[in-house]
Amino acid sequence: MLDRIAQYLTRLSRIISIGLFMILLFCIFLAVFDRFLLHIGFFWTEELARFIFIWLCFLTAAIIVRRREHFAVPFLDMWLSPKGQRIKEMVIAGAMVGVMVLILVYGAKLAEFVKLQTSPALGISMKYVYYAAPATSVLMIIFFVGQFLEALKKPKKLEKE
Repeated sequence: MLDRIAQYLTRLSRIISIGLFMILLFCIFLAVFDRFLLHIGFFWTEELARFIFIWLCFLTAAIIVRRREHFAVPFLDMWLSPKGQRIKEMVIAGAMVGVMVLILVYGAKLAEFVKLQTSPALGISMKYVYYAAPATSVLMIIFFVGQFLEALKKPKKLEKE
């Protein structure tokens, strides 16, 4: 069940990331085109590109967690038994869930703290930018819990083989 939810959320995150990346490319193209050819002065393109880039970074970080392509140091793996590797994976996933819960709680508090601040060019509330961290931390919590449960089931898979 959790795996199906994670697959759906990963697919949705990838689609949103692709859309955001296309908008980001358009904003940057429009800014460069305006600066060097039109000289009109689209003042909002740089700010929108920056905000989209923030969301894009957080979303792709969640996708990387799901695909297990995040930074890892497999140095200890050669000395650990399969059970030790399983325990190491569970400890790492559990610790990361804890970190993501902290980011969720304090990121939401920060986003609510800046809700009255507006961006200079777009005039939108900065809470929409700051909610990138807590929103994607929810995704990462789901993905790390899935990794924890997968590591928990590993010995049963090895016993059957």
